[in-house]
Amino acid sequence: MYNNSIVITFDFDTNTYNIQQHNITDNESIVIYFVFISGSITKNILFNNLSFGILIQLDNNSIILNKGWPIDDSVYLATDQDFLEFTNVNLATNTKYKMFLWTEYNNTRYQQELELEIPYIEELPDYEVQ
Repeated sequence: MYNNSIVITFDFDTNTYNIQQHNITDNESIVIYFVFISGSITKNILFNNLSFGILIQLDNNSIILNKGWPIDDSVYLATDQDFLEFTNVNLATNTKYKMFLWTEYNNTRYQQELELEIPYIEELPDYEVQ
């Protein structure tokens, strides 16, 4: 399920983020998943005024992605899914990005700035069929 993706997990118990890259083989169609957990509880989590977002910039401050949720005056109450939201992004390999994450719930805001780099993707050999 998480192939060619970046999974961003926020833990309500520790107020920390965990970022994992999964099998990135196509840098032009990377899916970013947003997962929320509470310690060992990964499903059926109740949300209290939850909002969150992401900003990805190149070192020259060019904005690649700037997105926040919920959208359209929606409200998150709970989820029983593996992830809450996702978005697609195109990122170049061997390029350093700044990634800013923020999560707000219970009227408290948590944020983190990280460096993100997509590793070089080896080209598959060309095969000729005869």
